[in-house]
Amino acid sequence: MELSAYPNPTSNLVWIQCNQVIKKIVITDIQGKIQQTMEAFDSNSNTENLASIDLSSMVPGVYLISVLDTTNSQQTIRIVKGY
Repeated sequence: MELSAYPNPTSNLVWIQCNQVIKKIVITDIQGKIQQTMEAFDSNSNTENLASIDLSSMVPGVYLISVLDTTNSQQTIRIVKGY
């Protein structure tokens, strides 16, 4: 699985792009506490390998975004949320 996130660092919105169909996204803080979970992406959509995440309500810091695809492969990417 190839995974990218942009812009990084970000202040509000981050885009997650994957070369596979995204099944689930879990955002955790650096201590491992789950901050947000997104699942049940529309498999009929043209954007099933692209997701936007609004981080505006989260405090600035480092977050880990784990992406699970439909083949149950998982990859994690680090995001910095600024002011």
